[in-house]
Amino acid sequence: MAELFGPWIENAAATGTCVRIDDMEPMVFRALLHFIYTDTLPELKEGDDGGDKVAVAQGLLGAADRYGVERLKLICEDILCVHVDTRTAVTMLELADKHGCHRLMEACIKVLNDMLAKRQLQRVGRVVGGGGWLRGPTSN
Repeated sequence: MAELFGPWIENAAATGTCVRIDDMEPMVFRALLHFIYTDTLPELKEGDDGGDKVAVAQGLLGAADRYGVERLKLICEDILCVHVDTRTAVTMLELADKHGCHRLMEACIKVLNDMLAKRQLQRVGRVVGGGGWLRGPTSN
């Protein structure tokens, strides 16, 4: 919460000046305040593909890192680890690297490695003409 301390914030509080936070989605900021006051996450809506929940968790991860709310950061990392897939792995890997989330980094790398291994196996299958050895042994 380092960004919320210091002489400028004390001056703003003393004079009744509003503190603007322009680089955070309102939904993310509301969820951050909810967590700070209740130590729980608000109910995060999950669309068909989990997109809303993932988007809020990504924003909250950045906010938690920025304001030093470590428990929230871990919770967001857990949520994101469950939702890593081939469409989101690269973006989440960048996010994990930026905010020092090692478990999320490992989850992303696993998904990417699995995807590369599958593509490599498909490429080998095309090269050898889809030989039966790719499908495994057959019973006689």
